[in-house]
Amino acid sequence: LSNSASGGKADGSIGMGDLLGMPGKNNWTPVEIVQRVAGLPAVSGAMISLAAGQVAASDLPTALDPATIANRIPKLHSAAGDEIREMGLEPLSFLSFSTAGTPWLVFKLGNIFFTVQGRPGEHLPVSRLESIAVQIGNQRR
Repeated sequence: LSNSASGGKADGSIGMGDLLGMPGKNNWTPVEIVQRVAGLPAVSGAMISLAAGQVAASDLPTALDPATIANRIPKLHSAAGDEIREMGLEPLSFLSFSTAGTPWLVFKLGNIFFTVQGRPGEHLPVSRLESIAVQIGNQRR
């Protein structure tokens, strides 16, 4: 994945390097992205996976099986999206849930899923993670 600007862009938006604490870095692999995201405050792990259930890159806590999560995330997101549509609400922007006090965020970016696991009892930096998801989505076009 690449970022066309090393810092803030001409349109005032922030690039991937800025969001991940390395403003001079332009090119990002999925592995580098999940490693940097997993190191953000209140984050304990991250994964980029494909809609077909394959793991592209994972830095999740060792107790979790990335293949199982990558396989289930599209199903979970789809089911939640179906229910949202049934209620007549706007399309799902991202999925947020908590398991035993551990927060999770799931972003669907075309055929890619960006999943973030938080630290128990802490609040994820949602705005920053949304911006990172947008950058991931933009790079895949």
